[in-house]
Amino acid sequence: MPTDAATLAAARRAYVIAPAGFGKTHLIADAVASAPDKRQLILTHTHAGVNALRRHLAARGLSDRRAHVETISGFALRYAISYPKTCELNTTHPAGVQWRHVQSGAARFLGTRAGRAVIADSYGGLYVDEYQDCTEAQHGLVRALAEVLPTRLLGDPMQGIFAFGDDRLVDLDEFDDDFEQLDDLTVPWRWSQTNPQLGEWLYDARTRLITGRDPDFASGPVSVRSAGNTQQGACTPEQITACKAFAGVDKVVAIRRLPYAAHETARNLRGLFTSMEEMDCQDLLATARALDAARSEATKTLQLLSFAGKCMTKVSTHLSTARKAIEQGRSPIVRGGRATAAVQAVAAAAADATPANLLAALRQMPQLPDVVLYRAELYQEMCSTLHLMQRNEAATFSDAAWMARDRTRRRGRAAAPRVVSRTLLVKGLEFEHAVVLDFAELASAKEKYVALTRPRRTLTVLLR
Repeated sequence: MPTDAATLAAARRAYVIAPAGFGKTHLIADAVASAPDKRQLILTHTHAGVNALRRHLAARGLSDRRAHVETISGFALRYAISYPKTCELNTTHPAGVQWRHVQSGAARFLGTRAGRAVIADSYGGLYVDEYQDCTEAQHGLVRALAEVLPTRLLGDPMQGIFAFGDDRLVDLDEFDDDFEQLDDLTVPWRWSQTNPQLGEWLYDARTRLITGRDPDFASGPVSVRSAGNTQQGACTPEQITACKAFAGVDKVVAIRRLPYAAHETARNLRGLFTSMEEMDCQDLLATARALDAARSEATKTLQLLSFAGKCMTKVSTHLSTARKAIEQGRSPIVRGGRATAAVQAVAAAAADATPANLLAALRQMPQLPDVVLYRAELYQEMCSTLHLMQRNEAATFSDAAWMARDRTRRRGRAAAPRVVSRTLLVKGLEFEHAVVLDFAELASAKEKYVALTRPRRTLTVLLR
């Protein structure tokens, strides 16, 4: 029998294996509801996960007084900021490997007598969602909490696809002896109302992938197509055709493995799909750093033009004459025509690269003839960054970019109807339809499983 809510709530130290779509979020919410004792702490990895858990708790009438939901990183940062000396905090805007130091610092504080007292006074128990994504630094933080609180961990080894440099992920298959393994979840609830056959097929596919075999594409409710000659480039005509079959359909994801392939596919689809960005959004942060380092108005404007070329087609062509003039130390000449407004805005920025002028220039560029904005999320984040600078809400472009991305991280991404994304970015997200554009390019059984389990209704897989 799969683990029920009462069993999970009563556990002192336990973990549950929960495949994708098998009711893990429901189980956590039901466990909190079944044990009306002291406030529970629920930790997960993403703000999308936070929002999903909060929705399930609210549906059961459970307020924040019954359960506090937070990301592991946000929880660690909150304590690191409150106790910076013990946590040895050296930044309030961590990125990349800096998060590891925030988490280990928070674990150090929570291991002290004062830290244990704070936690014991605040919470009666702990649930950690998506535990397969925990790094060793995060695991150390959870172990410190487990010394004080009843701790229940939920995850799926087949979804542990994140990589964090040399900070390896916790292996749920070789878990600590002092955590009891409860019964796995075995019912594919995600597909029970939309496509029960797909849910059963995915359960079988998971078993096959665990044992080193590919799923049985010859049977089941999966649409199978040819990926074409994938050796010739990042995107094939067959892949474009498969995506175009979903024109006018909402909540569709097309899945690639590498960032370049995802962006190139979105570019070739000419706005039918947009490309999803990673939460760290390195292209945004790199441009922000370049703007901070720029010593002249012209250099800032050239950085903006280079950025625009990463987000949309034909901008470089339309504004090539203006760019050349700026590079040569001249003001761009406005000659009239359909590009007049954009050239005027770029010329104003080159003369005085205030955040307001840079923002005005950037907003004109998608209006150029035949331009396709295929990295809309990246574009909007730069608009937000410049807007924050215009309002004097940040001291540097880098700070503004971090703030813009942090706001997106907290409120969730805007729901584009059709996106091209990567397995690393869509894990934990649900769509109505998914198109796996090249099954063979997915590097591991875990990546394949994550890609296959994203849709609720239909799954299309392209094979070589």
